Order: sequence, then C-alpha cells, then structure tokens
Amino acid sequence: MPLILPGNVATATASTGYDIANSVRMNDDDTPYFNKTPSAGDRAKWTFSCWFKLGNIPGGSSTHGILVSGGASADQSTIRIDGQVIDWVEWDQSGSATQGRLITNRVFRDPTAWYHLVCTWDSDNGTEGSRMKMYINGVRETSFSTGTYPTSGYDSAMNSNVLHEIGRQSWNSSQYFDGYFAEMAFCDGQAYAASDFGEFDSDSPTIWKPKDISGLTFGSRGWYLDFEDSGDLDDDESGNGNDWTANNLAAADQAVDTPTNNFCTLNPLHSMAQSSSTNNTTTYSEGNCKLAPSDNNSMVHSSNTIAMPPNGKWYMELKFLSTNVSYGGIIDIDKVGNASRANVDLSSSGTSGYNSVVYQTNYIYAGTSSSYGDDIENNDIMGIAFDADNGALYIALNGTWQNSGDPTSGASKTNAIDISGQSWYAGVQGWSICIGDGSTSNGDTYEVSFGGCPGFAVSSAQADDNGYGIFEHDVPAGYYAICTKNLAEFGG
Repeated sequence: MPLILPGNVATATASTGYDIANSVRMNDDDTPYFNKTPSAGDRAKWTFSCWFKLGNIPGGSSTHGILVSGGASADQSTIRIDGQVIDWVEWDQSGSATQGRLITNRVFRDPTAWYHLVCTWDSDNGTEGSRMKMYINGVRETSFSTGTYPTSGYDSAMNSNVLHEIGRQSWNSSQYFDGYFAEMAFCDGQAYAASDFGEFDSDSPTIWKPKDISGLTFGSRGWYLDFEDSGDLDDDESGNGNDWTANNLAAADQAVDTPTNNFCTLNPLHSMAQSSSTNNTTTYSEGNCKLAPSDNNSMVHSSNTIAMPPNGKWYMELKFLSTNVSYGGIIDIDKVGNASRANVDLSSSGTSGYNSVVYQTNYIYAGTSSSYGDDIENNDIMGIAFDADNGALYIALNGTWQNSGDPTSGASKTNAIDISGQSWYAGVQGWSICIGDGSTSNGDTYEVSFGGCPGFAVSSAQADDNGYGIFEHDVPAGYYAICTKNLAEFGG
C-alpha cells in the first residue's frame, strides 16, 4: 500500500502546496456522529471520499461506521470498517438480497497513518465490475473476499431521501467510529477516481497526498466537510448548503492532526504494563490521547506513534488524573512492549544506559534517584521539553520549569536533567513517553497532548514557533510538536 506522509520525509507535504488544516476527532465513548435526511439526488452515480485515522483498532467482531444510509427495515447503503476490513454493501430490503458488496482482503489496523478511501458508485456503467469501485491511498482495490456488483441501473440507497449518518450505522444507531475524519466529500452525479482527490508526484512517488477538491462538481445534493469551523463542524463547504447535524461533538474535538501534518499520538499496539499479561485491559480513548491502565498496574509505558528522534528539540504535555503517586517522563522505546522487559527497574542503568528518565513525587529517576522539583498533584499538567541536540531534559509542572530549569539554555543545559552519553539515547529507535503511578491498588488515568488534539481541555491554545500544535502552556522557543512537518524540518 502506498505510504501516507511518513515522518521525516522532507518532500511529503512540500510539492503540492495544499494543506488540510483540520480534522474532527470521533471518540466512540462519547457516541459522536453526524446525521441528515437529504432530498434524493442521483442514485445511479455518486462518489464518496474521506481521509481517516484510526483511534481504537477494530477487533474481530467490532464495526466502525463511516457513511451509512437507510433504516432498520429499509434499503441500506453501508460503508464501514467491519472487523479490520472495509465492507461496502448495498442491501435491497424488498428483495431481502444484497445488490452489491465489496469486502477487502486488506486489513486496516495502523493507528499511526492517515488512510484515504474513495467509493465510486456507477450502476449505469456497461462493465459490471466497474459499477462499484474502491480506492485505497490512491490505488484501485482489486482484491476482495466478497465482490458482488449491482445489476445495470440499480438505484443505491445512498443519496436517497432517507436518514444518512457519518460515524455510526444509521439502521441500528450503533457501531461508532473511533479516530479522526478529514476532508470528507460526496459528489452527486459524478463517478470520480481517487486521482480527483489526491496525487502522487515525482518527488515522492510512493506517498499519496491530498489536493484541492474545491473545484470538483458536487451536484445539487453533494457536500464537502472540511471541519475548519470549530463552532460549526457540520458545515457544508461545497456551496450547496447541505449542512449536517453534529451530535455529541464539541469545539474541542476539532483537531490539527491531518493528512498533510500527521501528529504523534499514543500507540495502542505498543504498550507495557506492570505485568505483560494485563496489557489488553489498558484502555485508550480521545483519539489515542487518553490512557486508563487497568487496576494493579503501577508501571504503564505506552509508546508514541512517532518516536522522538535522537536530534532536534521536542515538546509534549501530560495531565495526571490521579489521587495516587504518579510519574511521567520518557523511556527508551526499545524497552516498551517487550515482554522480557516487563517490570523494568526504572532506577537501573545496566550496561546499555538508562531505561528511562521519570519524575515521580519530587524525585527524578535516571540511573539513580535524586530530589527534584515539586510533588505531582491531581490535575497537574507536566510539560516535557526534550533537547536531543544537547542531551538535556526539562520538566515543568503547570507551566513552571522545575529546579529553575531553562529549556532555552542550549549547550549550557541550565539546571537540566543531563541525559547525554547514554547508548540508548543515540539509538535509532528514539524516545517514547513513560507514564504510571507508584501504587499497586488503583489504575489511574492520563491525558496527553502531542499537539494534534489534546486529551484534555486547554484554556488557551498554545502552538510552537512554527504555529503547530495545541498545548495548555507556552512552548519553549526552539522546541516543536512531534508532527511530520516539524520532523521534516528538524528531525533529519
């Protein structure tokens, strides 16, 4: 599958000059969705396009609704992730029969990347196999476990005068999508290909990138959601005024994590608890920016989807929702998710350098423990400034740098935690966030902001010097959010 804007690729976003500014975070625990009942449009020809990034990874029996129309006892058109495959089905209620269905053999379980999906319905097409077309990341999908095509001229339930919903299944009001949506469009009366919505180019021929779609023909019933107005996330930008209704979504669910600037999140596929057998009970939510460990896990390490590289200066925030003795810091990513390294001794350096640097209850553990800073209290927000260029780490609590540290001091490393000279520090794997508590009686909750969409509410959004990210506190000069545009500039 072609790549989607991987980190540290300088040409990944540069050549087209087109940027997607915003996405919307869909946290399934909040039951978010968009709905509308439109007037009927062209039911023989339409095209749907959207970009999505997964939060919770769909399991074998779970379903994530993307775009669905129809009721429980009516014709239905469903585009969804079922298990870990995309399932697009047209159901004829009167005939109790499937009129068209494509189920991919390809699975979708990567929380690190943005995917692009295009579904083209053209039932008047003279070639049966061209009446339903699906494109993934710019390439037409041809490998299906089920490939059933409609009869000539069959009218889709999509674009008819029935209930339509984005983010859940309209016919049973369930199966909520979890993750992010961006640049979502429906073109009435048009049979477009993926190349009308994105492109490869000579500078990055394996990277599929979005392009400006404002000039496409949307038809009278088409719509275009760009999610750029946080107070009106359901606003149609096609010019048709075919607005949706947002449900259980707020301005805080607008994200800057997009297909043209992919932000780091926590990685639910790569984590470690006190006992490796309890990893599966750790719950991720809020677009993988909130983590709730299971009970009796005093150590929880969750790797980032994008590791901090061994160069550059990086910033993130961590909020503690805990009445226990909590800690936060960074860990060698190679130590995370390795069952043989369960129960990592945070204060042991061993022969390969420190396992981690963590701040807990006014102590720092980095090979040895030493007194440092103030106690961590419930609802405190920890700022972590990681200076890989000088081998320095700085910790703030609620905007105050502890031990009078100065993250902008550069090579002098004023009151920094010195992390230079460690063998794992210079390794290619990089660093990950490290969170947990000092109690074995209760699991606690942690919310993070890598800048794309905070897991916690911010009172005044702060960005880095490049204008990227959403943080509670001021980002030190010269430090940057972990996202693909910053990585392309500073992480090489």
